[in-house]
Amino acid sequence: LTIALPGILDQRRIAERLREQLAAVEDARAAVQAQLDAAQELPLAHLRSVFAPATTAQWPRKNLSDLCEIVARQVDPRLPEYSRLPHISAENIETGLCRLLNVRTAAEDGMISGKYLFQQGDVLYSKLRPYLRKVTIAESRGLCSADMYPIRVNPALLDARFTAWMLLGEEFTKYAVGESQRSRMPKLNREQLFGWDAPVPQLSEQRRLAAQIELEVAGSRQLVIHLRDRIAALDHLPAALLREAFAGRL
Repeated sequence: LTIALPGILDQRRIAERLREQLAAVEDARAAVQAQLDAAQELPLAHLRSVFAPATTAQWPRKNLSDLCEIVARQVDPRLPEYSRLPHISAENIETGLCRLLNVRTAAEDGMISGKYLFQQGDVLYSKLRPYLRKVTIAESRGLCSADMYPIRVNPALLDARFTAWMLLGEEFTKYAVGESQRSRMPKLNREQLFGWDAPVPQLSEQRRLAAQIELEVAGSRQLVIHLRDRIAALDHLPAALLREAFAGRL
């Protein structure tokens, strides 16, 4: 192997310059990573603000069983009328963000055992490991497993979007985690779910708050995407600096 070899003084100069540049890149990456970590906490901070104890103390409390119900029936996902419907499990829900990821049909997921048929607008809550905070709104008719609760709200009393964010809030999560720890596998049963007294403002206020949360969460998500792009660019920079150095341009 034949290599281009500069004089010893140039070697030292290049090595020192590379050391400075790579250290600067690492410092910049650490700073952006800190910003990313903070940005990823923003949605929960928004929820804390909306559902602050001082605020919810002013809202009337109503038992969840008086506001919503679970009416989904079990169906065979192999039947043509159901096999083409989206199939949602906890793995398809992004933690704490009410967002669906990589949803496929029941047929594509190879489902053969009975699944629950939910309707558009139902609130889908993952009852396993409540600390994972997996909740979303059904965008269309579809199927979910028995590990999910398809919750149908009474639209005269409760806004579905508000309900989803409320179930992601710290108060309900703390309640759900505490109740679920009574079993070997952390799981919230129906009696425990409907045993909670929810803080419920007027319907118009529910809709306003849900819209506010969604706007803030969307802004946080865009910030996270931007910061991840910056980290990706910084991750590619050391290789670019090395190419410059050994091409004789440093």
